[in-house]
Amino acid sequence: MTMKNKIYLTLGGKGGVGKSIAISLIADYLVKNEIPFLAFDCDNENSGKAAAFSTGYKDAQQINLRSVRDCDRLLTAAAESEITLADLPANASGDFMGWWSSVATPETLEALNLEVIGIGAITPEAGSFASVSQWAEELQAKLKYITALNHRSQQRVEISKEELFPEYFNTPTGEAFRKLFGPQEFEIPGLYEGSMLALAKSGQLPSAAADNPAIPILDRSRIRTWKAKVHAQLLPVL
Repeated sequence: MTMKNKIYLTLGGKGGVGKSIAISLIADYLVKNEIPFLAFDCDNENSGKAAAFSTGYKDAQQINLRSVRDCDRLLTAAAESEITLADLPANASGDFMGWWSSVATPETLEALNLEVIGIGAITPEAGSFASVSQWAEELQAKLKYITALNHRSQQRVEISKEELFPEYFNTPTGEAFRKLFGPQEFEIPGLYEGSMLALAKSGQLPSAAADNPAIPILDRSRIRTWKAKVHAQLLPVL
């Protein structure tokens, strides 16, 4: 059986939940393990900012989701690469869903030999899972799903993930999502805010920032430990 090429898309309408962090950590893992991939930054509102995917990964190409030609280029390019990463902006559903439903039929994806995986980032804050759930209601089983459980600055180790992310683990909506789609999961541990700010300001992926002498040594140590914990989870997920 021929292995399908894969495109990973960040999902969700809520900003600030860690979509760009999640996909940057995946890009960092691929770079560190010398696994080739294509990358697209579709978040034009975030373009040029420290948090933008293309800031940390300079080879990410820019895509305008309001351009049908650009959206088509995203899909056709993904069909020619074993792995493609695409960071979608918050509130992208209006621009993305219409185009997606018009071209990304199961028959077309099969003809392109393409598997689509949606990355839904959620935080402990109320409401962060709702937008991922809404996207899943629209996209259904056309995608496979990965949930990135973003602890943000929460560094308590004695609390379980079920307690930390109650909307995802302990509500009927979350239980239905997990039962229906069987998402893979990985956790993004809490990182001291000062270290996260140093990482963002560096304009680098985490592994490069961890070796950057311009960043204070204790922040580098925290970044190195933090990204290593994520990397250790990604092989079975990807």
